[in-house]
Amino acid sequence: MSALLRVARRISPARFDADSSYLGTRLAGDRWVAVGDAAAFLDPIFSTGVLLAMQSGLDAAAAIDAGLAGGELSARHFAGYARLVRQRYRHFRRFAVAFYTPHFRDLWFWSGTRFGLYETVLSVLAGNWRPSVATRLRIHVFLALVALQRRFPSLPEPIGPGSDR
Repeated sequence: MSALLRVARRISPARFDADSSYLGTRLAGDRWVAVGDAAAFLDPIFSTGVLLAMQSGLDAAAAIDAGLAGGELSARHFAGYARLVRQRYRHFRRFAVAFYTPHFRDLWFWSGTRFGLYETVLSVLAGNWRPSVATRLRIHVFLALVALQRRFPSLPEPIGPGSDR
C-alpha cells in the first residue's frame, strides 16, 4: 500500500462517520413495499440491523399476502406495515446512537448498576423489540440515568467488561 499511496495527496479534510443508519422516507406505495435494507438500515450493533431486515421481509410478505387475498394493494393498505417498520427502527435506533457515547457505556458496564438494567439493555441489543411493561420501564430508567450521567458525570471507572480492573 505504501508504494501505491506514496504520491497520493489528501483532497478533503479527514472525517469520521460513526453512524450509517437510515430510515426510508416512503416505505410503501400503490403495489410496492420497501423491504430489508431498502426500508431501513441500522448500524450493525449486536445484529439488530439483521433482525430489522429479516422481520420487515416477514411483515411485508404478510401484508402482501393479505393484500392479494383482499384485492387491495394500495399505499393505504400497506400503511400498517410502514408504521411497524418505523416503530421497530426507532426502538433500536436510540440504543445504536447511545451505545457510542461514553455515558451509555460507562453506565451499562458500571458494576453498581442494579435492578436488571444491564440485562435489560442487553435484551434490546440482542433483538427484543417487544419488551414487557417492566422491561420498558427499566429501559426508560436506564435512558434517564444516561441523560443524567451526560449532564452530571459522577460514576467511578467501570468495573467489568472492557475495564482494566
